[in-house]
Amino acid sequence: MSTLQSTIAVLVLVIMPILLAGLVLRRRYDVAYTFTIYLAVVFVTDLLAVLWPGTFYRRVFYLHKENVMNALRFGVALELMYRTFRAFPSAHRTARAVVLALVSVALVVVLAATGDQPDAYTLVNKVQPRVISASVWLFTALAALILWYRLPVESFHKAILLGWVPYLLIFSAALNYVGEYGQQFITLTNYVHTLAYLGLLVFWTRAAWAPVAVHVSATTARSMALERKAS
Repeated sequence: MSTLQSTIAVLVLVIMPILLAGLVLRRRYDVAYTFTIYLAVVFVTDLLAVLWPGTFYRRVFYLHKENVMNALRFGVALELMYRTFRAFPSAHRTARAVVLALVSVALVVVLAATGDQPDAYTLVNKVQPRVISASVWLFTALAALILWYRLPVESFHKAILLGWVPYLLIFSAALNYVGEYGQQFITLTNYVHTLAYLGLLVFWTRAAWAPVAVHVSATTARSMALERKAS
């Protein structure tokens, strides 16, 4: 790990607790539980790689970490879909169909790239870019459906979408560039990706700490809805 990479890694480890603290203190953790879990897992795994690089700053650990991150990222997309569209049956049916189609296509494409016995090179340079591209399409589709149906969106949900889509595009482009032009460009693409990641965390931190005039938790919102229905 170079000096610049180490510096960026330390900055990420400084920003991440501030982001998580903002989610807790502003009570935004219950806006998207899977997103909070995602950030916590990222923080712990990044901390392990910085504190014990000989053990955790390795390709095998990276691959396992990315598999977990991919699963959690899809989990965030599914939770955002449910929370945003559940009150609108027609839009919810469309969103479910679109998400199911995208996930099915992504699964077929990833399995086709994986092969019978995938090695580390295949997983990093062929499978991972396709998974990231599928994530981009999934979040972009959710954003497009929200705009199409003109649905009200919780402010932090909007921040998640606005931050993740461009970052994932940069991440996907970096992986594809390495796969296309060779490993000699991996250092450059790592810098670009890491700086984009740092910018993403800063953006989310600002959104997490943004003042909230009135915050209604999910439980309170359900109670208010039941009271209105009863009256």
